[in-house]
Amino acid sequence: MHATVLWHTVDHMFIPVHVKAKHHWVLAVISFNHRCIYVYDSLSVVGHDAVVLTEIKS
Repeated sequence: MHATVLWHTVDHMFIPVHVKAKHHWVLAVISFNHRCIYVYDSLSVVGHDAVVLTEIKS
């Protein structure tokens, strides 16, 4: 993204997030239009969601 792009013109921001406890990466997408954060994760393990949520919040 260029430094000259105005924030009100940005629709989505893609942020890779490293989940250190699981040695795993997830993709967080901040949607400015919908005012929410989408998390895309390919791993489905019991107790994994709580660890990912903690990383996203930090």
